[in-house]
Amino acid sequence: MGYYTSHSLKIFDSTGTNEIHPDEAEKIIKHLIEFYELDYALDEAGDCVNSSKWYSHTQDLRLFSKTYPDVVFVLHGEGERTVGDIWNEYFKDGQSQREQAKFTIDPYDQSKLI
Repeated sequence: MGYYTSHSLKIFDSTGTNEIHPDEAEKIIKHLIEFYELDYALDEAGDCVNSSKWYSHTQDLRLFSKTYPDVVFVLHGEGERTVGDIWNEYFKDGQSQREQAKFTIDPYDQSKLI
């Protein structure tokens, strides 16, 4: 048993605003996959291969991000629960920030009735 999450990874410049060149990202992601034997979870483009139980992703990427201190790693996760377990975790030079997706429902608006 266990809890499965679909992961994907993107890599941005040091400001976190622009994705780095795909060739450079692929090189870094390949290094990550080999270092942590993650070929079951991610491909070299950072896309999800299979849902997985990568419980140590926070510790792994905090450590790995120290190898590339001038980029921001963005790990996206979608858990197997139907609603609510969608998040991004950001990593830069050994530090991390996790943000959960926020879901909202607009209030009743009579003008939208059809």
